[in-house]
Amino acid sequence: MQKTFLELLQEQHQWPTDYLFKFVVPKKNVAAFCQALDLQDFEAKESSGGKYQSLTFRWKMHTAEEVVKVYQKAAGIEGVISL
Repeated sequence: MQKTFLELLQEQHQWPTDYLFKFVVPKKNVAAFCQALDLQDFEAKESSGGKYQSLTFRWKMHTAEEVVKVYQKAAGIEGVISL
C-alpha cells in the first residue's frame, strides 16, 4: 500500500517544525504566487533562461495538514512546480 503525502509528513516530522518549501514559478506569475500565499520573505533565484524563479522559504508549521494546504494553494497558480 502506497502512503499519501500527508501520512509521510506525519511520520517524518515532529510537529510543530520549521518546514522548508521550494517552488519553481513562472516569472510572470511570481506576484500572484506571493499574493496567494501571503509570502513576503523568501529567497529567489532566476532560471538560466530567465523564464522562471525558484522560491525558497521556511515557515513554522504546526501540523502536516497545514503543509498540505500550502501546496494546495500553490497548485492554484498556473505553471507552479513544487519541489
